[in-house]
Amino acid sequence: MQLCLLASVFLGLFALFAPTVNAVVCNSTELAEALQPLYTNQNSTVCESDVGVALPFTSPPTSAQITAMCASDACKALIAIAITLDLPDCEVVVDGVAYNVLLVRARRVQQCSSVSHSSSITTSVSSSEAGIETSQ
Repeated sequence: MQLCLLASVFLGLFALFAPTVNAVVCNSTELAEALQPLYTNQNSTVCESDVGVALPFTSPPTSAQITAMCASDACKALIAIAITLDLPDCEVVVDGVAYNVLLVRARRVQQCSSVSHSSSITTSVSSSEAGIETSQ
């Protein structure tokens, strides 16, 4: 359970409500292994400090936290690593809302990059904005 919570929580650093409908729920072990390069990176602790929160997150980040993430060199370094990870196409449920791992990553890149770097993902991210409540 702690491993699943940690995986869900770290995704909170990258999530801004990009819920989807049709993906499977993430296998917590598989997701934790895929995210391991982020957990062990020295920038992880600095990013947490820059954003003003410590893991575990229990909900998606606020607008102020997202702004802080996008301004933090440590968080931007983690985002650059996250782009290269082979993440599973699955959902994590946070506060009863399902978030697709790949779309969350795309959304964070879009928010923290210049428009010219993120325009190619805008369509797929925008189409995921509807969201769906799930029962736990």
